[in-house]
Amino acid sequence: MPRSGRAAFLVAIVAAVLGWWYLATRVPRGEHPTAGESLVMLGDSLVDGVGARPGRELPALVGDRIGSPIINAGQRGDTAAAALERLERDVLSRNPRVVVVLVGGNDFLRRVPREATFAALNTIVGRVRARGAGVVIVGLRLGLVTDQYGNLYEALARRTGSALVPDVLGGILGHGDLMSDQVHPNDRGYAMELRINAEKAEVGEQGTLTFVPCPGEVTVFRFPDAPGITLIRAVDQGKVVTPYYDSMIVQLIGHAPTRPEVIALLRQYLDSVEVRGISTNIPLLQAILDDAVFRNGEYDTTFLREFTARVDTAQLIASIDAAAGDVGSARDIDALRIPGTDEIRVLAPSAGIFYRTPAPGEPDFVRPGDVVDTERTLCLLEAMKLFRPLGLSAFQVFPAGSFEIVRIIPDTGQTVNRDDLLFIVRPAVATAAAALPAPDASE
Repeated sequence: MPRSGRAAFLVAIVAAVLGWWYLATRVPRGEHPTAGESLVMLGDSLVDGVGARPGRELPALVGDRIGSPIINAGQRGDTAAAALERLERDVLSRNPRVVVVLVGGNDFLRRVPREATFAALNTIVGRVRARGAGVVIVGLRLGLVTDQYGNLYEALARRTGSALVPDVLGGILGHGDLMSDQVHPNDRGYAMELRINAEKAEVGEQGTLTFVPCPGEVTVFRFPDAPGITLIRAVDQGKVVTPYYDSMIVQLIGHAPTRPEVIALLRQYLDSVEVRGISTNIPLLQAILDDAVFRNGEYDTTFLREFTARVDTAQLIASIDAAAGDVGSARDIDALRIPGTDEIRVLAPSAGIFYRTPAPGEPDFVRPGDVVDTERTLCLLEAMKLFRPLGLSAFQVFPAGSFEIVRIIPDTGQTVNRDDLLFIVRPAVATAAAALPAPDASE
């Protein structure tokens, strides 16, 4: 999804605040952890407004976008510990419904140990949540060479059930036209970030569009240099996207004076990009940038669900498959038969980690000799932190009917590559056998 902001981070925070605000104002309080009335942004000079003109501070801009005032509880120079010290006075006493927390930069500059920084942040979030308010954590990418903080912000958000805006200064730092000094953004211009993921689109069980990880070898990787474009790459041509880490392969950041101009810049740039060997969400991003609702900027955190409901799903899936090139070429049932037998091979749809059981100590999904229908879960395939249940229906070549599990090949925890053999099955009853196309006479 695109991400944009104060220039560059405004919309990201707007989306997160809107999500909490939407739930807090439409769901009975007994069903959602929000209780107060006000919106408060707690932070350091980035919140206080250093580098911005009066009335153009970050809380003011976000408040204008969502149509509700946001209390500015920023204090220049604050570390996480200093923000904690004034939490009661400046935040909790304001009866907050949602609190946005943006601190950590001064801790890094002053070499405060990360353990101390995130202990203070954890206490801030815990005390806010204990009052019944929602929390939006705004993360920073901090480190001279590598990011030393991003994973800690993510872990904190997951542990506390908070919303997260990661790497909020991504695409801003180092760009003089977007900065008032070496640390603080100005209030001019616009930046937007597209996160390109190794994902394949599918139609889910309820007919909704869903995305599953698509690890594999990158055979073509073309992202040309262009004015106004910044790239942060995680892979390159000839490299392998493994199933062990996050699916994001490129952060693509565009810079332009206005939002319409940066949308046009990114949309044109995506037409020059080529990635093959793995599926990506680039066609989805192109469709979003073309969407009238997105272009008008009148949306909230329900946008993606509503967008995928109105988009031509079949055409989008076809575009993603075509852009990827030779990825998991479609097979018919004859290509999977074992010659001279009635047995059929079941091959891995992508790389991943194979699991025979839903959890340690629990029974296997299936055992040799079991008879299953095409909807029965046979295994889990883990890739990029996601567990994907696999049944015969997922392969789209097995007709409805019953099949006997003849053999299970991988062990639990074993890494498999695309097209590795997972199972051998055969039709279990005459009706299922009749539904299969007859083997080619040459076999």
